[in-house]
Amino acid sequence: HPTTHTNRLIVTDSQNPLTAPSRPLPRWLPLLILVATVALLGYRLLRGEVLFWGLPALQFYPWREFALAELRAGRLPLWNPYNGAGSPLFANYQIALLYPPNLLALLLIPGPQAMGWLATLHLIWAGVGFWLWARRIGLSTLAAGIGVLAYALNGAVVARLGTQPMVDAAAWLPWLLWAVERLIRRPSLLNGALLTGCLSLQLLTGHAQWTAYSLALTALYTGYRLWIAPIARARVLPVVAIAIGSALLAVGVTAVQLLPTAELQHASQRAGGVDETFALNFSDEWPSLLTQLTPTFYGNPGDGSYIIKGAAFETDSYVGLLPLLLAVLISGHALRRWRKLRPIRADDLPLSLVPCLGLIVIVAFVFALGKNSPIYLFLFRHLPGFNLFQAPARWLLWATFGLSALAAIGASYWQNNRLLVRPARLGLAAGIGITLIGTGIYFGLGAGLSRDLKTLTLGLLTLGIQVMLVAIAFISQPDSYRAARRPNARRIWSTAVLLLVAADLLWAGALLNPTAPASFYDPQRATSVSADPFAARQFRTDSAISAAQFDQFLRFNDYQAAVRLQADYRAADLPDMNLLDRLPSLNTFEPLRPAGIDRYLQTLNKPDLPTPVLANLLIAAAVGPQAPRAWLVTATLPSADPVSALQDPAWQPYQTTIVEANGPTLTAASTGGTAGTITLQDQTPLTSIWAIHSDQPVLLTVADTYYPGWQATLDGQPTTIYRANGAFRAVAIPAGDHTVTMRYQPGSLLTGAAISAGSLLLLALALIGGAVQAASTPIKTGE
Repeated sequence: HPTTHTNRLIVTDSQNPLTAPSRPLPRWLPLLILVATVALLGYRLLRGEVLFWGLPALQFYPWREFALAELRAGRLPLWNPYNGAGSPLFANYQIALLYPPNLLALLLIPGPQAMGWLATLHLIWAGVGFWLWARRIGLSTLAAGIGVLAYALNGAVVARLGTQPMVDAAAWLPWLLWAVERLIRRPSLLNGALLTGCLSLQLLTGHAQWTAYSLALTALYTGYRLWIAPIARARVLPVVAIAIGSALLAVGVTAVQLLPTAELQHASQRAGGVDETFALNFSDEWPSLLTQLTPTFYGNPGDGSYIIKGAAFETDSYVGLLPLLLAVLISGHALRRWRKLRPIRADDLPLSLVPCLGLIVIVAFVFALGKNSPIYLFLFRHLPGFNLFQAPARWLLWATFGLSALAAIGASYWQNNRLLVRPARLGLAAGIGITLIGTGIYFGLGAGLSRDLKTLTLGLLTLGIQVMLVAIAFISQPDSYRAARRPNARRIWSTAVLLLVAADLLWAGALLNPTAPASFYDPQRATSVSADPFAARQFRTDSAISAAQFDQFLRFNDYQAAVRLQADYRAADLPDMNLLDRLPSLNTFEPLRPAGIDRYLQTLNKPDLPTPVLANLLIAAAVGPQAPRAWLVTATLPSADPVSALQDPAWQPYQTTIVEANGPTLTAASTGGTAGTITLQDQTPLTSIWAIHSDQPVLLTVADTYYPGWQATLDGQPTTIYRANGAFRAVAIPAGDHTVTMRYQPGSLLTGAAISAGSLLLLALALIGGAVQAASTPIKTGE
């Protein structure tokens, strides 16, 4: 009968007749299972080993180790002088120095172990946030627990454990939705302040792409919630006003980070968006969709058995076979109700969310296909904003959250009835059949199978075992009669289901993050004690770097290559790993590079570049042991097209500096004589002081990156820094003895700090006012 409560979607712990008479499932159990699973997943990290495959070694630890060294020296870590002829450090969004966990770890746990510990803690934090959101919308302990495990341990997050900013951003997504739910149910200053706090921390995590996707999902969810919930319609305007105010205040709180990053974005190679070929890199492929059923269908890159092209860490989005099945079942149930014109009741919130969550999943998979999806290609080419990021597969963040949420809602509807028992028995038979077929092929024809066929056969065998276990979970669910006779039956079964989901996801992610001893990051060279530690840069072409990175050490189909060759990998001084040894390099692995140096590097990487031109370009960039970082010239060549002028074989960089069309004009023939002498008096990452003597006007040319925020004084008086040779700096010097000082003092940082200070004050006042308001206002039932 429609009114009996076995047909209700939401069956809470106290309402369910299968759990209420007996001991209910402890509310802490799902989180305990999550913590235990994360500990098993990262046990090598807990023992003191470190993440080192890919970005932890090439970006995150070198950046943060250098930042800590700068703080210890009493300087703000604003500039990295060792890569790309110098590059912004603090403005680099992915370093995330102001994200509170990173800042605390940097000061309290300065070693590389902090990367792994923080990443694993954020898996737990993601689960806690999902738990709070799921319980807020009325899901039971078992249902919320399945969603917690599916989201916190899904492949998209675990496979990227080394990309810590992405893990951090994913961890805050459910917290945003929890804060939105609180705000919708009770529009108040306190809940607005909580939303501001979650938004601020999300903005500080350091991954612009997943932060943007998280904010977009939150906005979509908020709009849908306000549309479907009549209880909130009378409060729509207050909710919208507080939400917008919270978002603006969060931007203000984080302005100290966002403004320098926006300045870097505007001055970078991505100012106008990214090239289509680059942007569509790491698009998902249709065959990869099979890994939704079993993640090792094509093998596992963690043990070197991966047999298809592409990067598994980009396309992995496995949430577990049981959660996937629950998500499909609840989506089908919601669709059937629509087709029968049986409207969803307004108070049945979780089932009401299914259409929104289903849309999120569909959009995610369509967008993740990238170049393989005409829809995404059309949006990329015609809709502003789609050309800001690369790797369409990263839309799978939406898919993992949507599937996890649908699984949790589906688990609330999951009850033992005759409609599910028969399909489950058929599933058990199918699982046994698939397992027998896979076993027969593997052991019967194993000697004659190719490597690829063996991998596919093992994938089929694994899928069969998974199907059997999921079917058993459905068949073994206690009915009312068994639950009444055996009070602990329901709790034991629910615990077994949670353990099944956890074990499935633990197995899926166990090999995806190879580790190394912490000594991997120890300096291998003595710090330079030369007069100019930032000179004598090295340079390698992109093809040489790519061959070392991806063909030799960081193979997408075999993570163990880096484990076997970790000593060679560490000694290769790949950018930005060279920063660990304070070895200057013109190469850089930073995602945002000043546009001038990026164009300069593209010119150097031209395959048909004449040898004399290449030699001149390397000299002008201070590459090589004998190349000075600064010199004086007596002639300039103003040019509206510096890139073309740089490729003139007749150009002599130590005699003529190419400047922009509005730059200073010097003609050697009119001045005559020698250029003069130059002495480096003091040098830090943020300051350079040069003593200059010349009998005629000259141009001081410094092979350091031209970038906003660098200011110069001539004998204590402000002077102009010109763009030299398309990428570097120059200062006009009159005849005589002079002192030139260059300092990095970004105005965007000072402006952002002032805005953040004011916004933090407003946030504090909102918290205090909200606390007073909450203490004096009774909470209504349901809020």
